[in-house]
Amino acid sequence: MTPKEASKVIEGIVNSAPHNIDRRELEALDMAVKALEQVPDWTPVSDLPKESGDYPVTLKITEDCSCVDKLNYSLDLYSVNKYDFADKKRPGWYDYDSEWGYYEVNNVVAWMPAPKLYTPE
Repeated sequence: MTPKEASKVIEGIVNSAPHNIDRRELEALDMAVKALEQVPDWTPVSDLPKESGDYPVTLKITEDCSCVDKLNYSLDLYSVNKYDFADKKRPGWYDYDSEWGYYEVNNVVAWMPAPKLYTPE
């Protein structure tokens, strides 16, 4: 079940039996729905980000193996580094290696918006 599906189930419970739920329980369920609606979903790489930046990504390593990593995405690789991406005036995923410089990453299968950073309350 996805977070969005879970939020719909909770909304259905609240709407079908509001008289059986006290105010405190209703507030808790409302908070749960709002939290679940804010959980980002993975987006297939066929639908690229609208902005350059750092994103959590799923990388396909082999047919049976995938991993999660953080990569950079640029709307124009040439603007990142005109030497390493001399012939790449297009969007793409990339990373940096201190020995080799910038390089393009082509095995990204999905991405999502980066979560908010932790801040102590």
